[in-house]
Parts: sequence; structure tokens; C-alpha cells
Amino acid sequence: MKNKLSIDKLELLAVIMSLEQWKEDISGNSLVFLCDNEACVKVVNKRIGKCPKLMVGMKHIAQLGLVNDFSLELEWIDTKSNILPDLLSRNEERKFLSLFQDVHGVLLPKRVDP
Repeated sequence: MKNKLSIDKLELLAVIMSLEQWKEDISGNSLVFLCDNEACVKVVNKRIGKCPKLMVGMKHIAQLGLVNDFSLELEWIDTKSNILPDLLSRNEERKFLSLFQDVHGVLLPKRVDP
């Protein structure tokens, strides 16, 4: 029987992976991430929760913030407005890339209206 992560844990894992990926670049900043998962928003913003596994993730975020000198707050966003991350999480890379435009070799988002 496989251990399947809940959506709450997967959403928090995405936040942690983003912080790990760009920790050197975000040092010294106060960050606001948009998230459509209310449980993650509450755990990160209140720094407390009932789920032990989410709290392990929150502790990791807190350690990353201390070591790399950044603060993080999550802002809840309606799921319908969370277009790009949802496309990535559903492995819809082609549709995801179609929402960007190449400007002098740099991919920039096109305007997306939900």
C-alpha cells in the first residue's frame, strides 16, 4: 500500500520546494506567496496547526527563513485564480507554456483572466 500525500501536504511541499530552490535569491526579503489551500495558509501564517506532518513542513520553512534571512506569509487565493500552479501540478506543461510569451529570450506571463 502506497503512502499518498494529502493535498494539504502536497501544497505545503510546493512552497518548501520553491523556498529551497530560490533561498539564496530571496535572502533579506519579506515574501508573500499566493496559495489556494486554506490549511496551508493557516499553518504558515499562524505558525501552529493540528496536523503533525504539516507542522514538520512549517518547522522546515521556519528554519529556512532563519538560516537564509527571509520571512514568509501566504495569502489565500481563489482556486479559479490559481491557474498557473494548477496547470503545473496536473502535468499540463504545454498549456502552461502557452500562457507565456518569449520576450527577447525571456519567458514572461501573458495576461490571464480567470
